[in-house]
Amino acid sequence: MPKSIGTSHAKIILIGEHSVVYSQPAIAFPLSNVKISVTTEAVADKQWITSRFYSGEIKNVPMNMHGIKKVVHYILSLLNKQKQSFKLTIESEIPSERGMGSSAATIIAIIRSLYAFFNTEISREELLFIANIAETTTHGSPSGIDAATTSSHEPIWFIKHKEAYSVPLNIEATLVVADTGIKGQTGLTVGQVRDRVLSSPDATEKIIAELGQLTSMAKSQITTDDAISLGHTLTRSHELLKDLGVSHPKLDFLVETSLSNGALGAKLTGGGGGGCMIALVKTPEEAINLSHLLNRNGAISTWIQPLTKESQDIEK
Repeated sequence: MPKSIGTSHAKIILIGEHSVVYSQPAIAFPLSNVKISVTTEAVADKQWITSRFYSGEIKNVPMNMHGIKKVVHYILSLLNKQKQSFKLTIESEIPSERGMGSSAATIIAIIRSLYAFFNTEISREELLFIANIAETTTHGSPSGIDAATTSSHEPIWFIKHKEAYSVPLNIEATLVVADTGIKGQTGLTVGQVRDRVLSSPDATEKIIAELGQLTSMAKSQITTDDAISLGHTLTRSHELLKDLGVSHPKLDFLVETSLSNGALGAKLTGGGGGGCMIALVKTPEEAINLSHLLNRNGAISTWIQPLTKESQDIEK
């Protein structure tokens, strides 16, 4: 039976979360070591999907998977393959609801897998256009940053409603990503920042402006192999995010544990209120040691991602 595989990977926000809501830049980073693959194979009849959340006919997927159903139907209609019988099997290492782009990565891998199954080429522009159909169904008004980053092998520089482009990577360092085990609270924390902008506009806008400046500095640092300065930039960003009230005691503890054990820098990543943090170290060996330490100190999962261009290459 014919079979094809499509792949994608996770992403994190390196820097610029929350301030990006207020027209400041953010940098999203692909985590090519945290993978998802989707296999499409021919079956006798009907159209099926198997995943950790649901297994059954695609037409009967639960509400939170309607974006997948919409994209599958769109592709089948576009390629005139509505009657084709097949099964999609999703195998993912990406945790959901942790700000790591799980839903976007799933869609990217599904699109790639289906196009490969039907032996049809797809451009990056078409890929992102179709992914946006699912993300709009799932999230209402997506920024597009998740789909852009989970389909890229380079960091994405992003300013809401203005620009998004890849940044060439030139740095020798390694990221450790640690999951607190606490579901992120992006909606809540975005609302808290909005309330602060209204109640204390001068102080809050000053923090937001500095976060934007730090993001511009980080862009320069990841392209000029300045890991030490990048570490300082990330740590300062975390301090400002704490000042905005979007961190969490467990995030702060893992950040402080990282910094007191040799990390060049550390911060929360994503919406905050839980979710994940990142720490920057110089070598893969240091990353392994820090990963073990964070696991012993309350992280429920950790991932290691070298920040070299070669390490970001993924199957197209």
